[in-house]
Amino acid sequence: MRTLLKSFKTEINPTEEQKVKIRKTIGTCRF
Repeated sequence: MRTLLKSFKTEINPTEEQKVKIRKTIGTCRF
């Protein structure tokens, strides 16, 4: 449960690096 909460927190409040990674993954999924 703790790891799940940790990953959930990072999804809600991602760092700049994570934001870029998320944008890249979303971008590749969309196109």
